[in-house]
Amino acid sequence: MKTTNMSHRSETLAPASPACGIDDVRAALLQSEMRFRILLDDFPVAIYCCDANGKLTLFNDAAVQLWGRSPEIGMDSWCGSHRMFTVEGRPLPLDRCPMALTLLEQQEIGISEAIVERPDGSRRNVLAHPRLLAGSNGEVLGAINIVIDITERKRLEEQLKDADRRKDEFLAMLAHELRNPLAPVRSAVEVLKSGRPSDIQISQAVKVIDRQTTHLTSIVDDLLDVARIKHRRVTLNKTNVELAEVLADAIDIVAPEVAMRGLRLTVEQPTHAVSLHCDRTRLAQMLGNLLNNAAKYNREKGAIFLCVTVDGKDLIVTVRDTGIGIKKSMLGQVFDLFTQVRNGFTRQSGGLGIGLSVVKVMAEMHGGSISAASDGEGCGSEFCLRLPIVTTGAQLHLVVPVADSVQPQRIMIVDDNLDAGEAMKMLLEFHGHEITLARNAEEALLAARRAMPDVFLIDIGLPGMDGHALASELRMLPCDKPPRMIAVTGFGQPEDRQRSLSAGFDDHLIKPVGLSPLLQSLAPDTLPNATG
Repeated sequence: MKTTNMSHRSETLAPASPACGIDDVRAALLQSEMRFRILLDDFPVAIYCCDANGKLTLFNDAAVQLWGRSPEIGMDSWCGSHRMFTVEGRPLPLDRCPMALTLLEQQEIGISEAIVERPDGSRRNVLAHPRLLAGSNGEVLGAINIVIDITERKRLEEQLKDADRRKDEFLAMLAHELRNPLAPVRSAVEVLKSGRPSDIQISQAVKVIDRQTTHLTSIVDDLLDVARIKHRRVTLNKTNVELAEVLADAIDIVAPEVAMRGLRLTVEQPTHAVSLHCDRTRLAQMLGNLLNNAAKYNREKGAIFLCVTVDGKDLIVTVRDTGIGIKKSMLGQVFDLFTQVRNGFTRQSGGLGIGLSVVKVMAEMHGGSISAASDGEGCGSEFCLRLPIVTTGAQLHLVVPVADSVQPQRIMIVDDNLDAGEAMKMLLEFHGHEITLARNAEEALLAARRAMPDVFLIDIGLPGMDGHALASELRMLPCDKPPRMIAVTGFGQPEDRQRSLSAGFDDHLIKPVGLSPLLQSLAPDTLPNATG
């Protein structure tokens, strides 16, 4: 703490008593002043005083740290700031700062917010609370100001506001993205309901429903990936696969968007076979997300260039487009969750702002990296993915084809969603199975006591007794041959699958379930999996 003539003022304020020696009074005052100085300097907030004319008389160390300078006692007026600004950013003269207004108007103005600028140009947001100091007769002797640095609080508030804004944008975009595939599905259903559609119309309607259902599944998978990424619960299932197979998977993902927007996709890849050790599904997802990003932010009739090369054991994938480009200020944010690029070149939806975040996490989990580049708005963008996954002389992963059908079995479907149960019943009956439907655990237990089926397909989120409890109850029923139990659920986290297996399920399928993984799971000798 800095003071001026403090001991002199103390002498005039406390005259010596005839009963006390002057030296004793001085010693007592000095000791009191030292305690006062220590107390002030221990305070974590800035504290300073001015006399009635506004000249600084004392300040503590926290004030020096806040101001970024040490003012001169008796010379600096009103405060020790280099410069000040209002919260709106307008210059605030020092003689109009909260301390000056309090002394000049001789009344307390309460807590005021302002911005302090240090000599090095850095700024701090502060709350100032000046209070008048009055003498024994009520005259104003000066004022004391307690100044709290709220810069970090303001930064967190801005982050929360930004997160809230991005959440609102995300929810609005999610509703938009879900309506897009639902509209053609609704139209296709109306065609099928319209009396006597032709074979061509039926075929076209089925293809529309199939494509859009796949798209909806992709959206849901992206949403699930948000939770997995946030909690770092993503796991990789690495195998040896051919590059050409993964590229085909990725191109299939983006094909509908490319066709719809009339884009030109050019692919360059090695002419020789390349073997990769990676998670095939996740790599296809990464490449598909990059291509989808290039498609969504492209111009109508624009172009996408996919270039795949090998550098030693690194796979290098470059996706370049002729689209709207990226502002320089946005390049560092494009891989953040829920970030969407918008500018004057397009008003089109840019998706959910999830895809590139997934690419970044998956690339890092594979030991690689992803970078973005653009010359600015209207100049297109380029993403470069580098992954150390190329193998040499490795055995290729053999994919065993799944039969289109399995031996007819007696199957009980337990699902409180009647449409879901009926749809799966029709699908399995088409493949020759005998199906029983139950809407809840009680119906399932009652039917199982009358006749135990070969297989149970059980929804986990049942009302009342859930699927896990039902599986445990069913396992305790007497039977000649234990039935196969398969969880069919929307819960797709790794811990969900583990909980199902612990509850007695033989397999765990994630809704919406494709025909191939369903038939594979129905096969008696199938190993457990977690296919969606």
